[in-house]
Amino acid sequence: RIFFICDQSLLGSCKEGFAMTERGLYWKAQLQTPNYVLYKDLKEVVREKDWLLIDGAFFNINLRFNIRMLKLLRKLSQRLRVGKE
Repeated sequence: RIFFICDQSLLGSCKEGFAMTERGLYWKAQLQTPNYVLYKDLKEVVREKDWLLIDGAFFNINLRFNIRMLKLLRKLSQRLRVGKE
């Protein structure tokens, strides 16, 4: 199930941006290959300057949103790990 989609393409083609589903985050940044991470498999989210690295893959919306996404992904990952134990 898709929770929301953020289209970041210039002409509204939805070729760049991200989507959050009940299982994971899927994204495509400009000049980057498409990526995804399942919340249950998420290993690392780190802030690099103004962008994020999600399991080593580039993710960027804007600084304010990136910080919120960082916190959200860490919480989701932590809760799913607790559920496994």
